[in-house]
Order: sequence, then structure tokens, then C-alpha cells
Amino acid sequence: MRVLHVVPSLGLRSGGVAAAVAGLADAGREAGVESVVVTTDASGGPSWRPIPIRRRDELVPTSADVRVYRGEQPHRYGYSRSLGRAIPGLVAQADIVHIHSLFLYPQQAAYHAAHRAGLPIVVSPHGALSPHLRHRSRLLKAGVSAWWQGAMLEEAAAVHVTSESERESILDLRWRQEIYVVPLPLRLPPLPPPRITDGDGLQIASHGRLSRRKGFDVLIQALPAVRSAVPGARLVLAGPDDEGCGRDLRALADRLGVSDALVMPGLLDAAGVRALLARTDVWVLPSHGENFGMAALEAMAMALPCVISPEVGLSREPGVAQSALVTSREPAAIADSIINLARDEHRRAELGTAAREVARRYDPTLVGPLLRSLYAAVIKGAG
Repeated sequence: MRVLHVVPSLGLRSGGVAAAVAGLADAGREAGVESVVVTTDASGGPSWRPIPIRRRDELVPTSADVRVYRGEQPHRYGYSRSLGRAIPGLVAQADIVHIHSLFLYPQQAAYHAAHRAGLPIVVSPHGALSPHLRHRSRLLKAGVSAWWQGAMLEEAAAVHVTSESERESILDLRWRQEIYVVPLPLRLPPLPPPRITDGDGLQIASHGRLSRRKGFDVLIQALPAVRSAVPGARLVLAGPDDEGCGRDLRALADRLGVSDALVMPGLLDAAGVRALLARTDVWVLPSHGENFGMAALEAMAMALPCVISPEVGLSREPGVAQSALVTSREPAAIADSIINLARDEHRRAELGTAAREVARRYDPTLVGPLLRSLYAAVIKGAG
């Protein structure tokens, strides 16, 4: 079985969707699915001023065959003439086309090529159709939908989502297709040695793109109360700042008098993330909306006690409510959760152990067969 994955960017700076595609391709390989990934050289996703990928180590690592094509104007639409020329030939060699995310040129090119070839399509919105995002750029999205995307969604053989929460969030769109829930995979990492604080205080952390929807402003607003109860506590927010919100976060910390407790190291590679998590006591994500929450799963896999908002899709998956603190996005609620964990080492250890056990369920050897079953059902239905 050969699958062609299409995604606008596989760059490390792109965050969740890029990591999701790489992970799904690798999990598919565990189940005998051969994957080719088609993408552009945008390192952080489509933007008005893209930073092109220059080296392979700027891509999310994957065992799949990755084809990278040069982006051109209009960069905001993810346009690539060379990608458009290559897609028909790659579609001809595939059994199924898996289109990731929406509204951009790579998806348009893949849809038209698959339509002409009579090949079945699976669409993964990756949160792009979530209610909290539908109002953004509404007129532009309506134009794209009328132009080609509405037809693509109508013709798609199946819709893939990564959590039950994401499935429920799009049910009002009245899909005729079956919606398959296949989570994102994560291979369990080895645990680091027990953390020794050496008097350096409580470390709170979160990692991922510095995006406004992550709710990092709420986390900074919680920091004064945390520092009052736990002197010496610090907050590390690691990730690329392609939206330019880092300056606002620093200004907020300065106004609240906690700028000395805020560390923003920028983009970290996989080893850097593991090192950060190894030094962390409490991991927090008060997001406004995550279709899955891969960064949260990475923290759980490292046996960290996590505080997450109900809007993180992972929060409603089996066992997560018993292995993490699911807390409202109010600064006081976030602060209380962090303080309670800071004062209770036994509870931190208990949650960390439970979190790692939950993370075991997302091993690629378990997710891969689910993905293959999805593809097999789609191919059978198309036949």
C-alpha cells in the first residue's frame, strides 16, 4: 500500500501539523504502509515573508520519502509551481492521497490531480475546521471553499481526525463521509535520571510554537501568584516565534513584575526538547484550542505532571483526566494547580507515573494498524 501525504510545510518551525504528518508516516511504515511526503520549502508554514528551508535537518525527521519543492509568490497561499508539476506523477504511483490541513495550494494541486486520476482522498483538517478558527479570514476561506475546497471535501472518501474532541467539534458540518479517529503516534522515550533541583527552584515549562492560541499570556498572568507561593519558580516557554507574539509576552511579564522568571530560548531540536523536559517539574498548556496536543503527550511520555486546559483535544482521551490536571484557562485556576503540585511531591510523582502509562497507548506499533485499516477501508470503498 502506497500513500502520498501532502502538507504545506514539514519544517521544524511549523509545529503540530508537520510533526503529525511525519509521525503518521512513520507509524504507517510499522504497519507496512509505504509513504511519500510532498511539501514546500517553507520552514514555518505559509507566510508573507517565509524563511526557506536550506538543509534537511530543518525538516521534522521521518523515515518517509520526502519531496521538497521551492515556494513562490504568493507565499501566503503556499504556492509552488514545481510542486504542482510534480504532483500528477506522484499521484499516479500512489494508492491513496492523504491531504493534510486546508485552504492552501498544495492541497488544491493534490485534490485536482487525485480527482483526474480517480484516486481516493483522505482529508485531515488538523484543527483547521474547529469552531474557534472558522471566523478567521472568513471571506478568504469562503472564496477558497467556493473555488475548489468545497468540492474536495465533498469528494473526499474519508475524514481523519486525531481525537474524539476534534471529531465532535466538526460534526455540525454534516459530513456524508465516515470520520475516522486515529491519534498521533509517539514512541516512548527513555526516562532521564531523577531531577535534582540543587536549590534552583521550581521549573514550569511549555514547548511548541509561540502562538496566541496557546494561551501563554494566561500562564504568565498566573506567574505572580505562583512566585508568591513558590519563591524562585521560573517559567520556560520554548518554541519559534513566527507570529511575533514573544515581544507581547515579555512586555506582559514586565508589567506583572515577573520578567526575571521568564525564559524564552526559542526553537529547540528534539534533543533540546528532551533536555528541557528532563529539567522540568510541571508542564502547562492553557490552550484556547488544540485538535490533539502533541506537545502535551511528549511531556506525559517523560512522566511529567501536566496542567492542561479542556480545550486541548488530548484532555478528553481515555485515562488523561486521571493522569493530568485538566484546568480552566483562568489565571487563578492555573496558578492554584501549579502551586498545589509544587507543594506535593508525591502527587507530582503519582501523576507522572500515570501520564507515562497513558502515553504508552500511542506507540507507533499501535497507531500504525489503525491507520492502515483506515486506508484499507477507503481503498475497498473506492473499488
